Amino acid sequence: SCTNPLVQPGFDLADDIHTVRIRASDPGGNAQVSGAYSLTIDTTRPVVQSVAPAGTTTSNSPQIVVTFNNDDLNNTTLGNPAFAGSAQNSANYTLVGDGADNVFGTGDDRNIDLSNSTFAYDVGADRLTITLMNAGAAPIQLPNDSYRLTINATTSVQDIAGNSIQGSSDFVHPFVVAVPPPRAISVRSEGTRKVIQRVIIAFSGPMDRATADADSNYELRDAGKDKKFDTGDDKIIALAQAGCSTPFGDCTEVVVQALRGFSRKRPVRLT
Repeated sequence: SCTNPLVQPGFDLADDIHTVRIRASDPGGNAQVSGAYSLTIDTTRPVVQSVAPAGTTTSNSPQIVVTFNNDDLNNTTLGNPAFAGSAQNSANYTLVGDGADNVFGTGDDRNIDLSNSTFAYDVGADRLTITLMNAGAAPIQLPNDSYRLTINATTSVQDIAGNSIQGSSDFVHPFVVAVPPPRAISVRSEGTRKVIQRVIIAFSGPMDRATADADSNYELRDAGKDKKFDTGDDKIIALAQAGCSTPFGDCTEVVVQALRGFSRKRPVRLT
């Protein structure tokens, strides 16, 4: 008797969902047809259709979005035997900036650590969203630079059939982050009718908190009795403190506090 028959079609099955039925009979002429079995053949590699950001972006959003063709990816989590080819495996990706010399592969390259980032794959949309995070679970705002996002060929993302996204070469996506520096959009003063005690400057975007909180980056200069700057009677106004108006969150407003205040009668320059 044959309990484990081997059936070989005379041709290669095309990529598709195939239906298989088996008819079996014994020497006595008794025969029976099995129910339908579904067999999926998938030998097609997944394809990246688009990546955002692309070209030059003026936003340093912490997210990178990769859209694939209609091919469900391996979306297993850490601990699963198939995790090596998972879209959630950070080892399948690298993100590098070319650094100050504008050349990739030199000592000043900016390597972005992806090990703490999140990789969320939307099966319905065939879309992977990478949210860049640091070790403290805070979003990474990419500094201005030229970048390459690479999906590695050797440890590549796979679909659920095990087809790698790339063949023998990496998938490389270049983009440039060029966020314009914040600019002052308003300046106001506070104090009494005769004396200004502090100056508040609002900016168009977030300032670097470390530099914004450094008193040495600010100068208040009184034009002196002749009311002209950069002459012999100019006076530097002592500062009590200067820096971001709030201790947390984005620094979009800076307060410069004079130690004793200064007169409204003469011109004053804030640098």
